[in-house]
Amino acid sequence: KAIHAVEGVISAREIKSVLSNLKIEAEGKEVFLSATDLEISIKTSVPAEVVQSGSISLPAKQLSSFFKTINFEETTLSLEESDGDSSIAYITDSSGKNDYKSKISGMDAEEIKTISKVSSSQISSFPSTLINDMIRKTSYAIAHEDQRFIFNGLYMIPNGDKLIFVGTDGRRLCKIERTLPSPLQFKESIIVPAKAIREISKMIATSETGNIGLVEGQIYASANNIELLCKLIEGNFPNYEQVIPKSTKFSTGISKDEFQVALRQVMTAAEEPS
Repeated sequence: KAIHAVEGVISAREIKSVLSNLKIEAEGKEVFLSATDLEISIKTSVPAEVVQSGSISLPAKQLSSFFKTINFEETTLSLEESDGDSSIAYITDSSGKNDYKSKISGMDAEEIKTISKVSSSQISSFPSTLINDMIRKTSYAIAHEDQRFIFNGLYMIPNGDKLIFVGTDGRRLCKIERTLPSPLQFKESIIVPAKAIREISKMIATSETGNIGLVEGQIYASANNIELLCKLIEGNFPNYEQVIPKSTKFSTGISKDEFQVALRQVMTAAEEPS
């Protein structure tokens, strides 16, 4: 679960580089796992019996494959220092009942920057269902790899105890406004990259509350023992209020369910990109 929680930020284009690796740190009574693509970083931890502190960075895809096939309850991850820059990690059955041993070549963990300790004064809590609903109703309108970078993210506007999300790709625009139990710590409007929005949505999907804040000019979010830190998109978001009509000439009420059925029936004849 921990590997799955962090490996989503690794680009499929990254092959055999430090950015295709997970950073593993054993310290105290926990093992910390981190991944980054230099824009976005994710970190989580699992309880562990740490015999000796240490760290290594291992290929995420390989590590994930090994753990998907393991059928014993507790695993020992051990490290063997080798000559040069590489290190060797071994995975074995802690109980010794299974004659299983996997060997993975790793790299120096220091090349992957992790998320440092964040002060509680920098973050605010929020109800997960509320924020996830806001993301679901706006994020589909975000552009994908548009040359106008500001359209590649979700515009977040804190306004006292209210929070506004706006998404647009230049052709369609979506806006939602909701009231939070308490105002956010940061007051400035920000543009959060679509990739970070997807990861935040995954993080908070099964939690009651989450945390959000601005840390060193980056968006920080945490939930379910998972932390995320991501660079913001710089630029001025267009005046979305000017685009939204102030009044309409005609208005009618329709059944949402019947309309969805009718849409699905005709969409079979509307293949992309028509």
